[in-house]
Amino acid sequence: MVVKANKSTRACNTMAEFMHAQNKLENYKEEAAKYYSLSAEQGCFIGTHWMGVFYQEGFGVARNINKSIEFLKRSARAGNGQSCFQLFLIYSKENDVKDNKIAYKYLSKAVESGVTYFEQMNTFFKENQDELAPVFIASRNLPSTIDVSNKKEIENLHDAYVNDMQ
Repeated sequence: MVVKANKSTRACNTMAEFMHAQNKLENYKEEAAKYYSLSAEQGCFIGTHWMGVFYQEGFGVARNINKSIEFLKRSARAGNGQSCFQLFLIYSKENDVKDNKIAYKYLSKAVESGVTYFEQMNTFFKENQDELAPVFIASRNLPSTIDVSNKKEIENLHDAYVNDMQ
């Protein structure tokens, strides 16, 4: 078998995808995790991303948010926008690590890299505008004369930022 012979990341990912799709049997979940783990060990951002998701969900491995974050950050650094989005989900929802500023940073990176969750980005910003407005202004290098308390102006600037990416 190609996977055992040369540990091809493509072969590992293909086997993992097959096992993931066949997850009705418990050992298939563990097999999927095993193959993605082999891929991740070789630096493949696809295997690294999926190991992060598996640790986040407890799919084929014990649920471990810290390991999930570790794998997803590694994949995000390699340019995987979907990993940035997964990090947004973790930092916006997981009580132990919840941090809206970090969540927004990863959501912005995800959208800027082509992940098309524009509406979710606008909604998250509006729901947390008081906390996120200074982060948005700093990240966009907007003039410091912008009045953070003028919510409508900040909202319009944010909408324009998101619309430019669509």
